[in-house]
Amino acid sequence: MVFILGFFLIVLGFVQPLSALVIGTFWAVFFKRKAGLGVVLIAIGGATLGLHYVVSPSHDMARYVTYMQAVSLVQSPYEFFKQMYSALPISEFGLTGRDWPLSAAILYITGKFFDYRWLSAFTVFITLFTRIYLIVKTTEKSRFSTLQLAFLRLIFILLTIMITTILRPASGFRWYLGSNVILWIVYFDLFKNTRLNVWKISGMIIAGLLHPSMWIYAAIRVMAWLFTSVDKRIISKIFWGIVFFVGLVALLASSRVAPLMNQFWAYISGSDGFNVSTGTHIRFVVTFLVISILFARIKTEKFRFERTDWIFLLSNYWMLLLSVPFFLFDRLYQLAVPLMFLYYGYILAGKKRFIVYDFVVIFAMFSLYVVFYAGGVYQLLPTLDKGVFEILINPIWKF
Repeated sequence: MVFILGFFLIVLGFVQPLSALVIGTFWAVFFKRKAGLGVVLIAIGGATLGLHYVVSPSHDMARYVTYMQAVSLVQSPYEFFKQMYSALPISEFGLTGRDWPLSAAILYITGKFFDYRWLSAFTVFITLFTRIYLIVKTTEKSRFSTLQLAFLRLIFILLTIMITTILRPASGFRWYLGSNVILWIVYFDLFKNTRLNVWKISGMIIAGLLHPSMWIYAAIRVMAWLFTSVDKRIISKIFWGIVFFVGLVALLASSRVAPLMNQFWAYISGSDGFNVSTGTHIRFVVTFLVISILFARIKTEKFRFERTDWIFLLSNYWMLLLSVPFFLFDRLYQLAVPLMFLYYGYILAGKKRFIVYDFVVIFAMFSLYVVFYAGGVYQLLPTLDKGVFEILINPIWKF
């Protein structure tokens, strides 16, 4: 019976995505267990918008489309990989695929058989499903009342959609597919065990082949696992020594620190007005506040985590802060925030009720992002070829 109902609802999602979004949200919020079906419906709704994404020349997808058009002329997969590692590989806007062969293979297949919008829709679906499903799963064992759990899940779902946006995964598929794999590994570490195994190592390799920056997260995870057998004081000294050294090098080597601070000061002093950089500054301030509030709350109960998990979270937090001078913050927080949601959900799953601190954290996060988007600082949706309502009430195949 459940299978038949699930099949019917998924078909409904393809026929009228808006109904699937409403039913899916209700299902994911109120069904304590087996909420995955609701998350699938939410992800279908988001993916539907991805199918109508209109790429802009400034987006990452514009480069990928050009690369897809070039590699789609290669006759076979063997020839594709052969040319990719040849002396003169196909190169478009500096893209050759050598550093991310799995993503390059996805682009090759997409260019051969599909439109770029299918890739955007697929990435949006996988990203929304992963991020929402994992946070819903973390709360399955919660002892909260039905209404409290529904409130918690609804806030997390809304925040996840707002933080992710549709544009980001629709345009930058490599980062999001790779980071989704890392999030799954962290989830299994939190709720299963922290030991390395062949599946986790395989996942790290897949993430790295999708986007080279994921090797950094994989390395941090492996090093955190190795450090679990070392005395805590030694770990602390090594960690803070690395942080100090990297921070010092970053400050001395970066010529962008002073201009960034000058621009920010000009903005907050009112002398700069609203210009292109305003959105960047506001995004940084809002996101920094959200992350700091979340991190402060998690830190109060770090004793609940295995040392491996805590080292990994702490490393990500400091890596995020040290990335600011290099303008990498805007990308890295897209993994850091969902990661903290998992850790925060893990904390809440072991409680019977909210404490005042939790209400403060949740209210602060939600308020900041509502103000963030209400001000029109950054688009929640990309440019679409049709209106949102028209897209969501029509069958998915009418794109």
